[in-house]
Amino acid sequence: MDVWRIWYCYPIQTVLAGERVFEVAAVRMKGNTILCQYSSFIRRPFRPKKMPTNESIEQAPEPEEVAEALNGFIGEALVVGHNIRDFDAEHLSGMRVSIPNDQIVDTLTFARLLYPDSLRHNLALLCRAHGIEATEGRWHSALPDARACGQLLYALGNELAQRGGALLTGIRALTQPGNAFDRAVLQPRKLFANPALSWPLAPQPSVPHVLASKQGLPASPNMQKALQGTSDVLVELHDPEGAYIKHLPSGRRSLVTVNSRTRLEHMLAAQQQNDVYVLPDPHMLLCPHRLRTLIERTEDSEYRLLLFCLYQASHNHDASTLYPMRLLATDEPSLFRLQSDLMQACCSADLDHARSCEAAQAHLAAMKNRTHLLATHEALVHQVSLPSADLIVIDDAAELQMHLAEYKAQRLSSDFLEALQLAPAEQKALHLLKGQIAFCAKAYVPQPRYHERLPLHSVVRYLMQPCTPQNESVYDILRKSGNTGRRLAERMKALCDASDDSHSRHRQTGISQEEPLSGLFLHAYWLDIWFTDQAGKTEIEQWAICGISEDLGESFLRTFWQPYKQHVLCGTALAVSKRGATFLERCFRLPQDLPLLKDKRPQTRVHVPSSDRLPPAGFLRRVSWVKQVGMFLYALQAQTQQKSLVITLHQKVFAEALTQAFSQMRPTVRRQVLSTYADWTITKIAERLTDPTVYARSSFSSCSPYPSRRGSRYRGHRAAPVP
Repeated sequence: MDVWRIWYCYPIQTVLAGERVFEVAAVRMKGNTILCQYSSFIRRPFRPKKMPTNESIEQAPEPEEVAEALNGFIGEALVVGHNIRDFDAEHLSGMRVSIPNDQIVDTLTFARLLYPDSLRHNLALLCRAHGIEATEGRWHSALPDARACGQLLYALGNELAQRGGALLTGIRALTQPGNAFDRAVLQPRKLFANPALSWPLAPQPSVPHVLASKQGLPASPNMQKALQGTSDVLVELHDPEGAYIKHLPSGRRSLVTVNSRTRLEHMLAAQQQNDVYVLPDPHMLLCPHRLRTLIERTEDSEYRLLLFCLYQASHNHDASTLYPMRLLATDEPSLFRLQSDLMQACCSADLDHARSCEAAQAHLAAMKNRTHLLATHEALVHQVSLPSADLIVIDDAAELQMHLAEYKAQRLSSDFLEALQLAPAEQKALHLLKGQIAFCAKAYVPQPRYHERLPLHSVVRYLMQPCTPQNESVYDILRKSGNTGRRLAERMKALCDASDDSHSRHRQTGISQEEPLSGLFLHAYWLDIWFTDQAGKTEIEQWAICGISEDLGESFLRTFWQPYKQHVLCGTALAVSKRGATFLERCFRLPQDLPLLKDKRPQTRVHVPSSDRLPPAGFLRRVSWVKQVGMFLYALQAQTQQKSLVITLHQKVFAEALTQAFSQMRPTVRRQVLSTYADWTITKIAERLTDPTVYARSSFSSCSPYPSRRGSRYRGHRAAPVP
């Protein structure tokens, strides 16, 4: 049996390459057995904050001595680490411990190949998922992390072998024989890399594999009661991990819809059944034929393997759930190419895509045959045909009420257009379109925030009126640029015309654009623009022309109510007064007097300000409203000065607005703001709030559950295919 030699080096607390590394560790392993190890502190002219005294650092060897010992310990062996290629290797190189790329095996890269549907792949989360515990010390201390990383590689290799099937075959076919991954993972298990193997992309859904932190919290008792019955009911629940998913009735087909992908991940981690299918967003469904073409024309072997695993290891082949589409691209520049390629591989990127595509057929078959279906609200709204089920659970019902208009809106977005295969003339026309949107943005928002929303009637003249020496408009140029350009131009014109008609009617009636004309319909047309900073210059990163003129109550009934026999609406806050959930009954046109069940929960204090203190939000004026909310909350906090205020949000623009509101209130509140939009990371915020030795009691934390989406080119719901 060949000796499997793997080494782990983990420098921490680094700022400049190698200069602030104060601890390293390496462990030699064969399989899952530790053979020997090396660890050392490094003498430095500073004391790390994590260490109570400087004694260990002052008595440690000099950096040159540690580097020499570490080089001798590693030799020509394979070196394994978590994110070692992009982080550790750079700092080790700064210490003159150079590790060639062909010696490196990165467990972060490996984990992403196996769990592409998960957003987070940190070492602690992966180790907990595979039952690996730190034997001594704490996480992010060199030696325990090195040992855990070695055990993790062994566990991930076993996980790959256990899954087998098309995933294992493709990995063997696309891995270069004799490279570090082959030697460390495949060869010890007699699963050698073999380029001669065929590697089909199977469109059928696989068993969900997700990574999510679990505390083992109990399921909502009232949700269990509701799921055992057959009547419609409202449930104000306390079930942070969605554990009620384990109590879905086995004898009936069930559909559970939630607001966020994060809640779905917790549910998938809690459920114990394999007969579960998560509905993909049809606009983001990957086509196996388009993706295979992309893989075959790619020369980089590692990139080919990554594209293959993003598809084959994914549960439902929904590009929007894959980690590259949810991570911060500015932190990992390689993600820009990956995001673009995934968008181009979607079925919706081909306007004439065949309805008989294997991806669509596999989706319809799974939706028909699986007993339990899960979906985000957005994905369910976008389904071409609704799934059949006996029971529907509408979780996060209050959030659905807030976002249903955006989910139902028609949308023409830049990310969708960039994914299309366009002729040169069409690309030139789209470039002119973006230029006109930039002119409009400069006129209306000369100092833009990350996200701005403009009424579409203010933008129409930039799109439909002449803007070239030839007296042609953007619409004219796009319409004449080609067949696809013509279809896009007609879609844009329809939205602009509807916006003008709606604006004219509203001016005649004296009602603001986002308010309904009759109390039944919502009429709103707008332009969303996301900005980014490039070398100190603000540029448009993404835009979307949107519009809706629809009765949202009727729309809810058609999508979430009428197709199903039993309905359970639940959420953490359904009743805001003694009147119960009347706002849901009014917005969704629910039957009156539905039973309302409430879970017991920790006592909370709810402030309901009067309308003169905090006026209602307008659909197109949400940012200014959020600033008012922030100033109201900060004023409350200024009266107590006892505890930190933690605000969690679903959209970056809201967190940014709250941070701006704080800057206006800071002299009164006398607090420090900890925000991802003030250059704080989630990790640093957590450390500050949990460390009793620092200023946890004098800080605000304003953060989003999706901080990594900040900077991602693809956010929100997707553009529907142009007819």
